Amino acid sequence: MKTGEVWSAAVGESFLVCPVPDCKHIAPIITKVHCRMHHNMEREEIEKKYGGPRIVKMNGGFSNVDH
Repeated sequence: MKTGEVWSAAVGESFLVCPVPDCKHIAPIITKVHCRMHHNMEREEIEKKYGGPRIVKMNGGFSNVDH
């Protein structure tokens, strides 16, 4: 899920939810730039404090949160 500069999900199969509480950012990738700009933290700091992103799997056009 983590590759170089991004946290990424399988294309066309799922999305990621930023782990920072109340962020609401859902996307196929979560970049280091998102972490810096919106949370003033490095991705590694976010991962240590909140864990990694949650995966939201696509199911026939609908999303299910994978806990």
